[in-house]
Amino acid sequence: MSHSILETRSQTPMWVYERNFSFLKTVVKACLENENNGYRHDYETGHFEFNIVEQCKYTLEMDIQQIIDINEFIGEGVSFRVRIYMDARLAEVVSYLGESRLLPDYEYPNKNMWHPDEKKQANLLLHDCLLHLASQGIQQQSIKC
Repeated sequence: MSHSILETRSQTPMWVYERNFSFLKTVVKACLENENNGYRHDYETGHFEFNIVEQCKYTLEMDIQQIIDINEFIGEGVSFRVRIYMDARLAEVVSYLGESRLLPDYEYPNKNMWHPDEKKQANLLLHDCLLHLASQGIQQQSIKC
């Protein structure tokens, strides 16, 4: 009975936090080196802005906002607040689209019609956004907070 670490890891809920951290650590490093703690990643139809809003000894909180540069696009991009645990090497979405605190589970139906696994879905969406940026061959520029 053989199995690989990768197969086991992809079945646990923590893989998305680990993968989000692995991408964000390069952005965090760039933000820390930049005196205004902001960074911008351009891609074909818009850009993402990364801003450090709180920095402690072992954790950072970062706002991530998508700006879509298409005139015909109706709506707005996504926005996240992500807590980055530097010692545990994890990144977790703590706020999404203005909802200040995401709970791990919601009873369904609920007042806001959140999915039962809304927090998981927000972390997976962040993962997809970061994966998209990585696949686009992004160009980086510093921005002001």
